[in-house]
Amino acid sequence: GGGPWPKDARDYKLILKDMEEISKLDGGIYKHNIMHINGFSPKQLVGCITYGMLTSRREICGITPLECKAGGVPYGTTLTGGPVDYTNPSNGFTTREAVELTPEHYGLSWGNTADEIDDARISRQAPQVSDIFKNMVDEHSSDRNSYIAKCKKNIEEKIDWHENAEYNMGKSANRRYLDDIWETDKGWEARNKSKLRRLTGKLGEFKDTVEELMHQSKSKPAKVILGVVLGSLAIASGVFMYLHKSSKKFKTVENNAESGSKLNQAA
Repeated sequence: GGGPWPKDARDYKLILKDMEEISKLDGGIYKHNIMHINGFSPKQLVGCITYGMLTSRREICGITPLECKAGGVPYGTTLTGGPVDYTNPSNGFTTREAVELTPEHYGLSWGNTADEIDDARISRQAPQVSDIFKNMVDEHSSDRNSYIAKCKKNIEEKIDWHENAEYNMGKSANRRYLDDIWETDKGWEARNKSKLRRLTGKLGEFKDTVEELMHQSKSKPAKVILGVVLGSLAIASGVFMYLHKSSKKFKTVENNAESGSKLNQAA
C-alpha cells in the first residue's frame, strides 16, 4: 500500500513496475496474489496476513507496524524513525542499516541528483528487505514456536512512542490509535474484532446480521439454515475473487466504500 499517488509520481511508477516484475515470476503464478492499495486504509487486511512489511524511506511513527501489533501479526520494517524504537527480534525484523544514509555511503556526493541518491539508497535496502522476507519464510515454515511467540508479543506489547499525551486528551497519539480505534486496551478476548474481519461492505453487513441472528436464535433448524447462509457468503466471496482475478492484470483500489468492499472480499 501507499499513497494516494498521482499516476505520474515516481514512486507510483516504481510500484507498478515491481508488480509487473512479480507477476512474471515462476511463470506468473503470483500475478493474482498482489494488489496495490492507493490511499485506502486497509484495517481489515491485517486480519488476512501472516506477516506485515513496512518499506518506508522515512517514517516518524509507523502506522503499518501498529496495525500489525493490533492484529497480533509479526512484521518487518526498514530501519527508519519510530519503528526503530519499538521493533526488535522478539516482535519482528528490521533491515541492517538506516535507509537515508548520506550520499558518501554510496560513493556519491550531494552534487549528485536527488534521483541518483534515492536510487542508491533503494539498491542498498533492497537485498536487506529481501533477507527479511527470507527470514519470515524460514521462521513460518521451520520455527512455528518463534512465529507464535512474536504474534503473542505483538498482541500484549504496549508501545508509547514519544509521549505526547498532554496534547491528546491524556493519551499519546499511539495509545489513542491503538486503544480508541483498535481497542487493544480491552485485551484480545474483550475487544471488538470487527476491524479484523475479512468481509466488509454491504455483503459484510449482511453477514454480521446473519451471525447476530444465529446467536439470538434458540431453534436448531433455524441455526442450521443460517449456517448454510454464512457458508454461502464465504463461497460467494471466494467466487468473487476467482471471477475478478483475471479481469484486469492490475487494479488500483480507490478510496471509496465500493472498492473497499471488493478489496476485502478478495482478501
